[in-house]
Amino acid sequence: MIDNKPLEEEAENFIKSKLLRYGFNLAKPSFDIKGADLIVLDNIDSQYSKILKIQSKGRTLKKTSNSIKIHESYVKDDFIVFLYAIDEEDKEKDYLFVFFKEDIKSWNKTNDNYVLSFTSNSILKDQFQCKLFSKSVVERITKTLEKVEVKKYTSVVVDGHFLERTIDETFKLYSGLYPEKGLQVPSVEDVIMNITTMYNRFESEENVLNFHIYNYNENTDGSKVVAGNIVVSNDMENRIYFHETNGFVFQDIEEYFIKVLNLENIIFVADDVIYEPILHSLESKNVDVILVMHSETGGNNMFTGYRWGAIYYPIAQAMGLGRYEW
Repeated sequence: MIDNKPLEEEAENFIKSKLLRYGFNLAKPSFDIKGADLIVLDNIDSQYSKILKIQSKGRTLKKTSNSIKIHESYVKDDFIVFLYAIDEEDKEKDYLFVFFKEDIKSWNKTNDNYVLSFTSNSILKDQFQCKLFSKSVVERITKTLEKVEVKKYTSVVVDGHFLERTIDETFKLYSGLYPEKGLQVPSVEDVIMNITTMYNRFESEENVLNFHIYNYNENTDGSKVVAGNIVVSNDMENRIYFHETNGFVFQDIEEYFIKVLNLENIIFVADDVIYEPILHSLESKNVDVILVMHSETGGNNMFTGYRWGAIYYPIAQAMGLGRYEW
């Protein structure tokens, strides 16, 4: 099997260089936005930005047929496909084609995917040549960006050590108060579902929440996502990613926050003074954050201008306790 990854990376870098040359604001999404390898933003200083989702494709042109496919759910007004193609016989020949929603919908449809087939000969025909990256394409990208609506996404970022420790402490507290109930330690997933039910005050695009749970693991090589899961609850699609690192968890979370775009709302589950500098930085960038932490009477450690909610309540609810038993 041919490894397309080097060419895909070359394609993305080539596309970035072209768009940056024309003054577009680009970013790599820090969370899952349907089909997006890159994001074009209209105003990086606004609290919320209009965005275009860019999917980049890299292919080697052959005399035999090659193809790309795009899932139909991605194809909206704010979605653009860039195809970077290199001639198999002459590596100095490369092409950059750009396809907007109307173009993609004219491709062949196979099940839930739009499919574009091409060869080294067919790309020389007018139907492809008119899609080559050019100044007129740049103008169309600009107009498309101006027309799209502002979309807001919500991510839940969790310091896993803090959450697990607090779950244990809360379980011991309420087990002592209600020994007759035979309470069980709740799962992390159940607790974070309750956190969003109680404290999520954001409107999210397409009813999607992205969860990032960070933990330390000395056996992990560097930092990586070790598992992912999707839980559908109350028509909300919850995408849960478990991150592990053999370094400092706060550094991985800080790196995530540095990449946060001004189209993302954050629910942050943590309570450590070490996070204060990056939270103040997010405030200066107009990123909206809700903190889930210890209460003032419970000895909270973070002091910012952000709204916050107490961590104990969603844990107690996950153990099966009623509102007046917390």
